[in-house]
Amino acid sequence: SWSWVGGSSYGVEYKASSAVNWTVAAASNAGTSYYLTGLAPGTTYNWRVRTNCGNSGSSVYTAAQFTTTGALNTGNISQQGMLMETSGWKVFPVPAKNYVNLSFQSMGTGKAQITLTDISGRILRTETVNVISGFNNMRLELKDVRPGVYFLRMIGKDHLNVSKIIVQ
Repeated sequence: SWSWVGGSSYGVEYKASSAVNWTVAAASNAGTSYYLTGLAPGTTYNWRVRTNCGNSGSSVYTAAQFTTTGALNTGNISQQGMLMETSGWKVFPVPAKNYVNLSFQSMGTGKAQITLTDISGRILRTETVNVISGFNNMRLELKDVRPGVYFLRMIGKDHLNVSKIIVQ
């Protein structure tokens, strides 16, 4: 994420620090954040953002660096019997206060792991949940979570759903 400085949109690019070429993440992102997916665990990345100012061109890039944490942890639940595929992932309300709802469609019955992390990747809570075939709606209590920005992940055998949440 970055601070808003004006302009009509922002351009975002990233690359592993050892790579030569940049990957365009968002050529016209109107917000002040972008969630990158598919990154390798334990890898240092460079990222850069610039303001797109419509007809008057673009600013120079402002750059930063980050390192991803280790591999996703599904160690406390067996891969057998885990949920295989979901669709329609929604997390609400945002911003949240005392709780957040997760709703999605499941293609089968099984288990999934829900993890709440802070913006630096520190795990605050991990829960294993039972998922039914069809529509699922779950409530995650946030009464003990301080105001801030967090990531909510649901991990199954062959999928990962992620949402950024804001707690007031």
